[in-house]
Amino acid sequence: MGHETFKSLALVLIVVFIILFVLKPAAAPDILDPASLPKPTLHVYDYVQITQGKDVNFESADITLRVPKDWIKKNKLKQMNLAVWHWKGDWIVLESEITSSDSEYVYVRVSVEELGLLAVGVVPKR
Repeated sequence: MGHETFKSLALVLIVVFIILFVLKPAAAPDILDPASLPKPTLHVYDYVQITQGKDVNFESADITLRVPKDWIKKNKLKQMNLAVWHWKGDWIVLESEITSSDSEYVYVRVSVEELGLLAVGVVPKR
């Protein structure tokens, strides 16, 4: 290879590096796409991604999630079977409790000690 070929190759590598690492920001490693994961063994109402803000020290958090009563009724589910799952390489059920309800929603509280993706829904009747 001649000197000009090496210059051209070096220029191509620099352009590729700029396109891959400078112009296109890397995806945040802690953000998960629920569609790319296996579904938990519950009728999922929604997914919640818990992330850490800048300059925040995370140790644990109590999170209250609300599920519409209309959604529970429409899907012929029971609100007493509300559950929250956490993705940790597999779906792990978290200890949660129904704290209250009003005319529209049932509220479920869960404590988390790790950031990540949660799924809230109702475990189907067996």
